[in-house]
Amino acid sequence: MIPELLADKPEGYNLRIWIPGCSSGEEVYSLAIIIQECMNNARKNMTLQLFATDIDEDAVLTARTGLYPLSIAEDIHPERLKRFFKQEENRYRISKEIRETIIFASHDLIKDPPFIKVDMISCRNLLIYFENSLQKKISNLFHFSLLPNGILFLGPSESFGSNTNLYTVLNSKWKLYKRRDVISKVWANFLPNSSIITAAKARADLTSIVGSEKSVMINSIEKMLLENYTPPCFIVNEKGDIIYINGRSRKYFELATGEVSLNIATMVKEEMRYSLRAVLRQAAKTKEDITIEGVRVIINDEQVTLNFGVRPIEEPGALQGLILVIFEEVNAIPVDTPLSNIGDSSSNAVTRIDELENELKSTKVQLFRTIEEIELSYMETAAANEELHSANEELQSSNEEMETSREEMQSLYEEVVTVNNELQTKLNELAHSNDDMTNLLNSTEIAFIFLDSNLNIMRYTPLVPRLVNIIPSDVGRPLAHLVTKLRKTDIVREAQRILETYGHIEKEVETIEGVWYLMRLTPYRTSENMVAGVVVSFVNISKLKALNLLNTELRDRRDYAFSIIEAIGFPLLVLDGDFKVITANLDFYRVFQVTPLETEGTLISQLSKGRWNTRELEEKITTIITEGISSQSFLLDYEFPGDGNKKIYLDAYRINSKKPSADLILVIFKTEN
Repeated sequence: MIPELLADKPEGYNLRIWIPGCSSGEEVYSLAIIIQECMNNARKNMTLQLFATDIDEDAVLTARTGLYPLSIAEDIHPERLKRFFKQEENRYRISKEIRETIIFASHDLIKDPPFIKVDMISCRNLLIYFENSLQKKISNLFHFSLLPNGILFLGPSESFGSNTNLYTVLNSKWKLYKRRDVISKVWANFLPNSSIITAAKARADLTSIVGSEKSVMINSIEKMLLENYTPPCFIVNEKGDIIYINGRSRKYFELATGEVSLNIATMVKEEMRYSLRAVLRQAAKTKEDITIEGVRVIINDEQVTLNFGVRPIEEPGALQGLILVIFEEVNAIPVDTPLSNIGDSSSNAVTRIDELENELKSTKVQLFRTIEEIELSYMETAAANEELHSANEELQSSNEEMETSREEMQSLYEEVVTVNNELQTKLNELAHSNDDMTNLLNSTEIAFIFLDSNLNIMRYTPLVPRLVNIIPSDVGRPLAHLVTKLRKTDIVREAQRILETYGHIEKEVETIEGVWYLMRLTPYRTSENMVAGVVVSFVNISKLKALNLLNTELRDRRDYAFSIIEAIGFPLLVLDGDFKVITANLDFYRVFQVTPLETEGTLISQLSKGRWNTRELEEKITTIITEGISSQSFLLDYEFPGDGNKKIYLDAYRINSKKPSADLILVIFKTEN
């Protein structure tokens, strides 16, 4: 059906669709997606505009947000889900491409004016809640709203019954209808009150009354005629439209050329038209019986004299407002008969003169009535002209006001467009800033929790679930409702202290898995420097903790090694690969009379003013380093100040490490006593 709807539309066409009773929007978005796909498949470059309305403002608000639970993935094809929806935490949001084609509005289908010039209306499962009279009204309303050949889509249990003359059935199973090009009267319900509209509605009301009470009225007419009249007669309304005909009356009528009419004043013989029209108007105004006598008409090429009268009907009540018109033939001497043929009788002559006088009197009465009616019509026309002139002035004034309003609206529209552009720019900047902030928070490997002044969760970063049992739907909930994974730490109490003191708190905390974090709590300040909550951050310090433990362990081992060195009862040196002194024991400082400042970091050849700068000592130590010998002993002469030369035994040991370049040399000195 949709491809057929698009087939005859030109490029650039604005396709308008109305969905009354849209509820929470599922039908609207589904229809928009299907039409968008059909337009893409047909390669039609058209604009799509859907008007989605509902009387429930809450439902309209829900539909306008376009957010739906993750469970919709079970009912939507994955390709459509990927193209037309975007996942946001635990919900799906309709894409911007589809959302911008839809206008949601609160609208009362029965009271508010309808949307017009639409190509399609989808009203499913709404009419079942209306009575037949409302369904008939809505049927006319939809017919008025649709363009020619527009499509109407109803629910499987709905139909318009007797109103299908407004539509052609396309598919009876799926309740698809096409608008027929017939007249609908729904427009009068949505226009302002005026005399023209009031008259039109009155005519419509009269027609509906005559139709609904036809059988009762006809029975009343026949009963009244049987009781009172036998001549040919007619029942007409105040305008002369024939309601009922009694007796053989064909000879009194003469069909006029042009548009067919059932008005008695246009159907009777020409000789009676003006007189009959005049007395009908007078009888309708005065509610009095009126009789016209001696009217001569030509019937079947013969001149006939008629008396006709009009009588407003008061009883029975069903016929009030109608008028009875009676035709009665009377004997008369033809006007064109010569007097010589009548005879010499004086009585016949007097009769002829009386007839002529009566006819003249009747003609004068009719002329007088006609003149009165013309004068009255002139006065009414003058009054109507004054009213029209006044209405024209009012319309002119209204037109000027509307023109002024239009200019103001145009100016306001331009301002709104400008403000909208500024807001769009700000929105883009805000979205960019939000993206920057999100990427910054995610790249710092720091867990952040943002709390408001009531300690409710406003936002959190992806690392927070490692410390707190939290899910996306917990945003807005108090932090006190959640369970943390920290040992002996009450975040809520610490955050409450921040709100009370506006200070800062830092402390190391441990999770139940043994991971250490540095917890920092600071006030959440607004751009006006107002405290509006608390920011809680967690920095992983497990590596730092491990490093500190390692340093402590190394320090303990170093102290242990130094204790061993000090416990040895001989002078002792520890050299690195470059023969620099790393450390020495107290016996070394005592025996050779040097200080730690002079010794540590100094080459062995420079100790004691160069006394150790011998070729033999350098070769022995170099041999240990280069050839990988684990130990070596040798004897050297050393000159002690004041004591002279003494023999010194040196035991050099290689201390291996994981890296050969970091090997050390332990040198033990033994002197002769």
